[in-house]
Order: sequence, then structure tokens, then C-alpha cells
Amino acid sequence: MSKSKEERLLDKAADRVIREKEREEEKQAEEFAEIIEKSKNLSFPKRGEIIEVKVVQTTKEGILLDIGAKSEGFMPWDEFNGNKEEALPLGKTLKVYVLPKSQGNHILLSKKEADLRLEWTKFEEAFKYSKPVIVRVEKMVKGGFLTRLDSLDAFLPASHISLTRRENLKKFIGEKISVRVIELNKKSRNIVLSRKILLLEEKEERRKKILDSLEEDQIVIGKVNSITKFGIFVDLGGIDGLVYPENLSWGWIKDPGYLISKGDKLKLKVLKLDREKGKISLGLKQTRPDPWKEVEKKYEIGSIVSGRVTHVTDFGAFVEIEKELEGLIHISDLSWDKRVEHPKEILGEEKEVEVKVLNIDTKKRKISLGLKQTKPDPWKELIQEHKVGDMISGKVQQVTNFGVFVNLAPGIDGMIHVSELDEQYVSHPEKIALVGDNIEAQIVEIDREKRRIRLSVRRLMQTKRKKRKEEEVRKGGKRTPPRKKKGSITILPSSEKDGIVIGDFIGEETKEKLRKNF
Repeated sequence: MSKSKEERLLDKAADRVIREKEREEEKQAEEFAEIIEKSKNLSFPKRGEIIEVKVVQTTKEGILLDIGAKSEGFMPWDEFNGNKEEALPLGKTLKVYVLPKSQGNHILLSKKEADLRLEWTKFEEAFKYSKPVIVRVEKMVKGGFLTRLDSLDAFLPASHISLTRRENLKKFIGEKISVRVIELNKKSRNIVLSRKILLLEEKEERRKKILDSLEEDQIVIGKVNSITKFGIFVDLGGIDGLVYPENLSWGWIKDPGYLISKGDKLKLKVLKLDREKGKISLGLKQTRPDPWKEVEKKYEIGSIVSGRVTHVTDFGAFVEIEKELEGLIHISDLSWDKRVEHPKEILGEEKEVEVKVLNIDTKKRKISLGLKQTKPDPWKELIQEHKVGDMISGKVQQVTNFGVFVNLAPGIDGMIHVSELDEQYVSHPEKIALVGDNIEAQIVEIDREKRRIRLSVRRLMQTKRKKRKEEEVRKGGKRTPPRKKKGSITILPSSEKDGIVIGDFIGEETKEKLRKNF
């Protein structure tokens, strides 16, 4: 018999109630099983552990904390490690350390010890894995600074806070800085830090990056760090390069400090790169045109140019004829008429002069200049006015064992050998002439290449006597009486003895033998 519609609706409602009840029973069973499982995992806090707890209540004596396991712990305010007046809302989570003692039925807890141990762990990890930590600089103490990480103090030596010694150390007080742990002692709770090591590591990292990015012939911008006599050091943004003095200017530089100042920003060229040794050679002059490339077009040999004396040496003076282009006046080209012992007798630094271009050697990058060549050459004037055989006079400039030197014109001396000082034998030139005496002689030789003149008083005496005889003959003088011979020696009448000596009748070879033997 079939059920009515009402009966069927009642059956459905009953089934739905039964299913809902079953589901509720299953849920309760699961929750109960979960509680049972959790209860199995519950463990009572052990002494020396750091656990997470919740604030239950605050009192005058301290704080009651829920430690789980249906029990409570107590933390005195001395172990709170914070402001007693600080608001601690119910349910706030804290990390605390389980102390090895209890108070009544409560386990004693300490946030101070937990913080200390957790912070120490941070230092241990930083020390072990060489990781940086951030600390706050509290104050200056003897030898350095006292720093703090939360509640833990650490020492930072003054020599380890910066890369430079002259830096103002007081500016670090109150600042948070990154440091490296270099010493850690758990027993004494001694922690030593270093900011310098971290900065050096960062600098080395930057140095490698810059070094890897550089190439030879590359143009870079750098800031002058320091200036020395052997060059200047330039910071390229984390690594230093060196500019040697010869690469600062195409011209001569007495001291790099005259051209460059510390802090100057320079445009430089990378000349040489040693990645293994981390060395960079830079050039300043290489960023500017080389004046030597146009020197032969600009200057002709024999032309007169103006310049400035840059420096004087023992062997000559250097003259800058245009910016960064210099030539040398050799000491022998300073004066026609003066015996120059040192160029400074004629020229001084910064003096403006006119010089003559004597020679240009572009391969050796040398220009020879002359100062005396800008004035008339007294040698040329002398040899134009005089020739071999002419009589010339001058003042004795120097007397030596082998002869005398006679000044004939500014810077030009003639030499009279001792054998040419007289027709008779002369034991020493001082017997005939002294310094300052005026003397007449005949030119017997002119060496144009070596610019030397040889003179003879003896020849002049002979020439004068010969001319006198010729003059007497020309005027029709008295007839010379016949000579009487006695043996091999000719005896002259007394009337002809004046002005005539026996040497007039002796050959040159015989005279030379007599000089050597007597």
C-alpha cells in the first residue's frame, strides 16, 4: 500500500535530522581526537629553554604568563628588560627564558635573559658566517666606542670605525652602522666589532667591479686623491690609478703639485691595465693633441722664436716655445764671448728669451736652440777681416807651460806656442809675456772647422825684418860691403850688426835641434 504525500514528507524530514545528528557526532569525534592528539604533544617547559608565552595578568611584583600545558609562569619586573610602565595588554606574546628556579607553584621566567641569548645568537651567526650586523653607537669610551644591539653591548675600537684616521669620530655617536664581528667570547660576554673590515671588503668589491669594466685606451674621469714627487693618485670611484710625471704634460714639469691640486677632477686615458696586480697606469697629456706632430710644420731650422726658460741644468737651459713644447739651449750655445761655467750665469727660470732653432729631431723628440746665434758671430767677422799672414794684436788672456792665449775678439782667443814667442830659445812663456800684456803677432793658421787661430811673434819679427830690407833696397840704400868668411861662420861688418842676429842665417831644422838640446 502506497504512502500518502504527507507520510513521504515526514520520512524525508526524519532522514535529514538523522544525517545532521550523525555529522555532528562525527565532528565532535574528530575534535576530541584532535584534543587527544594535542594533549599527547604537550610538554612541560624545561629549564634553560626559550619559550613563547602570553600575558595573563600584571601585578606590582611582576607578570603572570600563560606557558601552555594548562599552567602559568611568573616573571618579576627585574627580568622584564623593559619599562615597567610599558603597556602590556592581555594576550600579548613574549619570548622568555625558563629560569632554573621557581617561586611557589609558578615557574620563574625572564625576558631579559631570553633577549640576551637571542641577541647573542645573532652575533654568533654573524661571527660564524661573516655576516654584517647593525648596531647603534652609544658613546665614546677609552680606546673606542660602546655600541648596542637591542640590550647587548659590544666594543668597537676607534681604529676600526673608519678607513681614515683624521675623520671626526664624534659624528658616529647616535648613528646606526653596519659592522663585522671580529671577536666573540661567550664566557666573558666580550664582543669586539669592526666597521673598517666591512668598508675594506666593500671597497675591494667595488674595486673589482671597476677593474673589470676598464679597458686600455679608455677615457675616464677621476678625482685627485694625493700628489707625490713620483706622480699623482686618482680615485676612479673605488680604485686608484697612478699618473706618472712624464704622463702629465708633453712638456717638462718640475713638480706635479705646480700643475695639479688635490681634489681636482681630471679627464684621463687608461694607458696600461694589470688586472692581476690591480694596477692602473693613467695619462693626462694623452687626452690632448701631441704638439710634436706639427713641430716641423710650425718651426723652420734657422728661424727665431720666443720662449720662456722652464728649468736650468748643468748642461743647458730648457725653453718652452709653446705650451708643452720645449727645446734645449746647450751651454755651448749660450754666449760667443763668455766662458760659461754654468747656464745660470746667463739665464734664470721664467726668463723670456729669443732663441734660434738649430735642429729638430722628431724621432728623439728633441729641439736644439741657440741663444748666442741670435747675435752676430764674432768669429765670422774676424776671419772676414783677417787672413793668414796678417798682423793682429790682442791682450794675453792666459799663460801656460806650452804657450800663451791672446784674446783677439769677444770669445775668440789665438794661441802662441812657446817656440813662436821669440827668435831665441824661450824656457817658459812667462819670460816673454804675462796675463794682461798687449802683444802683436802674425796669423800663421786659421782652422775654420775647429774655430782656432794659431799665432807667431817670431814670424812677425821675421816678416818685419824682411819688409825693412825690402824697403831699404827699394829706396836705394848704401851698398853692403863684401862679407869676410872665417871658417864656416860669416862675420858681418860692424855697421850691419844692428838688428841682425846669427839666427837669421841658421836653417829651421838646425834651430829646432838647438832648442831641444839647450
